[in-house]
Amino acid sequence: MSMQKSCRMNTLLKRTAWLACCAMLFLAPAAGICAGAQPGRAAAEVKTGDILLQGKLMCPLKRQVAVPFRGIVTTVKVHAAQAVKKGEVLARYRLGAEVIMQLRRRLSPSQISEMGTQLAEIDKNLSSLEVRRKELRELSSRNMAPAQSLNQVEKEIQLASRHRVSIESRLRLEQQLARDDLLVLKEQLGQAVNASSIPEEVSLVAPIDGYVIAVSPDLREGAEVGPGTPAFIVGAMDPMVMRSQVHEMDAIHVAVGDKASVSFDSIPGKTFEGKVSRLSWSPAGAALEQPSYYEMEVLLPNPDLALKDGFKGQIVLPGTKATGR
Repeated sequence: MSMQKSCRMNTLLKRTAWLACCAMLFLAPAAGICAGAQPGRAAAEVKTGDILLQGKLMCPLKRQVAVPFRGIVTTVKVHAAQAVKKGEVLARYRLGAEVIMQLRRRLSPSQISEMGTQLAEIDKNLSSLEVRRKELRELSSRNMAPAQSLNQVEKEIQLASRHRVSIESRLRLEQQLARDDLLVLKEQLGQAVNASSIPEEVSLVAPIDGYVIAVSPDLREGAEVGPGTPAFIVGAMDPMVMRSQVHEMDAIHVAVGDKASVSFDSIPGKTFEGKVSRLSWSPAGAALEQPSYYEMEVLLPNPDLALKDGFKGQIVLPGTKATGR
């Protein structure tokens, strides 16, 4: 009996030790996280009554630069994080012969020349009709021509004049559209062009002052790019905007101009101060059964460009009587 009890006791002790080991292995990672697996991170201090939110950084203004026409890249002049001015050349590419032919046709609209020819013919016809009316008036005054002939010429002059006004109005519209198209092409090609002077090599230029925040990996010297291919993204970097959503129970305690403290996982040990710059009065979702969240923006100064588009972080709105959702 004593031998059996001893064996059972050993078995029980082994099982207990095995379970203890499993528990330690399972709980160790969680204990590490709870105990501070992120040493040295100084998030914004949260006090009772503060509102704590999650948010994401964005450039307040971003513009994409796309390739308007098919061509071969010859030069890439900028890189990510480079400051650029509006109109500065970002890259150059060479147009194909087919594209140049299409542009030449586009810049020489046939309808404008056709309407010009129509106006010339109408003016010639009106001139003849005026001479004819003058003759008929003289003859009619001497009772040498019927009144119906003069009336018929008067009607023809009226119809020709109305036709001329219509053609002239359409011609002015087409000419304005052609001038507008020249401005569009100047912006797309980075230089002024006309039907007789279309360069083989053209440019992509910065649409705004800012920084190059993205360059397409396909944009390389010698690469063929098609129309609509995204090439660059240029954005304003100072200040930056932190976007978040605030619960309806907290939104009533937030106002534009409120101070905010922001910390980022990617920048440990530093807190950034900003202000609420926008708070929507309409909820982000319209589902009746869901709680309402309102879009909010915090404006953050970024003079040293430490903040980047896409950073995630925590926003603390201090000193409010809120739920802390």
